[in-house]
Amino acid sequence: MLGALVVLAAAGGAAAYLFLRGTTADLLERIPADADAVAVVSLDPSASQKLNIARIADEFHGIGGGDDGVGERLERWGDEVLDGTGLGSDDVTSWLGVELAVATDVVDGTPHTAVIADVADRDGAERMLAKLGVPGAAWDGVEWTERDHLGVTLSIPSRREGEVPAYAFDDDAIILASHVEMLERVIDTHRDTLPSISSSASFQEAEASLPDGRVLFAFIDTASLHDEIDDALAAEAVTSVGGLGDLSAVKGIGISVSAESDGIALDVVSAYDAANLTGALRDQVTAPDGENPLLGSIPADAWGVAAARHFQYGLEEAARELERADPAVASDLEAMGLTGPEGLLGLLGGDMAIALMPDDTTTVGGALLLTVDDEDAARAAAETLAEGLSDTMRSGGGGRLRWEERTHADGTRISVLRDGSVAYAVRDDVLVVGTSVEQVIDVLDVRSDGSITVDPAFVRGIEGVPTTDGVFYVDVARIVNSIHDALPPEERDDFDRDLGPDLRKIRSVAFGVDMDQARQRFRMFVAIPEQGEIT
Repeated sequence: MLGALVVLAAAGGAAAYLFLRGTTADLLERIPADADAVAVVSLDPSASQKLNIARIADEFHGIGGGDDGVGERLERWGDEVLDGTGLGSDDVTSWLGVELAVATDVVDGTPHTAVIADVADRDGAERMLAKLGVPGAAWDGVEWTERDHLGVTLSIPSRREGEVPAYAFDDDAIILASHVEMLERVIDTHRDTLPSISSSASFQEAEASLPDGRVLFAFIDTASLHDEIDDALAAEAVTSVGGLGDLSAVKGIGISVSAESDGIALDVVSAYDAANLTGALRDQVTAPDGENPLLGSIPADAWGVAAARHFQYGLEEAARELERADPAVASDLEAMGLTGPEGLLGLLGGDMAIALMPDDTTTVGGALLLTVDDEDAARAAAETLAEGLSDTMRSGGGGRLRWEERTHADGTRISVLRDGSVAYAVRDDVLVVGTSVEQVIDVLDVRSDGSITVDPAFVRGIEGVPTTDGVFYVDVARIVNSIHDALPPEERDDFDRDLGPDLRKIRSVAFGVDMDQARQRFRMFVAIPEQGEIT
């Protein structure tokens, strides 16, 4: 029942975005500092958030406005969620105020959860509670006792804790809690006898890097959860090899969802202690930052790109793990040209990019780009690897891979499988592996003034997205247009009618990561073109 109320309250809030109902209720100030996780939904965000949400909703067919718009859909969905409880969606949304918060604390392995809702109409909230107790409703037959806690009346159910929540009205908020102790701690925090989660150092570190304008905010106190896990393992006399590993370095994770003028953003910030990181991850966070130079070699008409820096640390660690698990693997990897003094892994510069590009109008291919430290040595290692793959396939019963060599206009040697399915080349400090020789040539022919880095759609799509450690970008508009153009004329009308209207409302999807010695920031951004913008 507690979960159903949370879901419906959030849905009701989504339907209320266009109504000015007040200001923030500061429900975070009621959450105890030792809570393991908290989420807050703003049911009355800032004016700019309201306008952005309204514009985005109106862009999508059947969502914003109309006879069957967002309000009607959410109301039907809410009725379905509450089916069997004795409530309808109006019983919740009619009294809900400007904010909703959910907090959870794991105590001796059992989650204690509280839902705190700002109350705009106390009479409406009390009518909802009364309806829950009528014959056939969710709380039918529950007996209640009342007692005072710091001047607040607690209503405590007779049933076992967790089945029916205890609740209380505390000033302008209602609290429903799975356990009475959690209910009391929320009240204690509001009365300043306990510190709130907003005063926690890990909370402040994670929250500080998130956008100010948010429609949803969440925080996970990972350090506290680590302690709970360790206590549980100790109680069961269980030990785990390596413990929690790098997870034990993470102090807290902050999450937010915000509406911007041209899209929706999801931000995740992890605060950690770099001194407690190990292996490849520690190497990555301490490595110098900078833009990935391979982005300048991705053709401007690529459908998408994924790029990362310092990825060689992870590959080297994975190879070491394989060798430790099976010592015989070490000689196999070296014979194939991957490891050893002349192996490809040891020659990698650390930058990687994968370009998604059409091979023709009906098939999709791409190219893998890797920076290398020594062109000649990398070429030799790539040839050894290619021959090693050929020998592996032949020993497995397949045919031997036949490679041919071509020369590009600038003198670069390109090795191509006889069937044309794979090609590779090394030029300057970049190894390029493509799904066809044409893909390799497209990369070799790119100049910085014609790369994806100057494509207007790419520039807009990654604006505000961190790219120093990793970035992923998909040009949805370009893919949709390509699919449309590849369809037979008789199928294009069906595509435009059934899928086109909504797909064309998304210009691009991008996410990126940057890391330093204090935190990792991740952002995903879905770009929504403005009305009338041609995509």
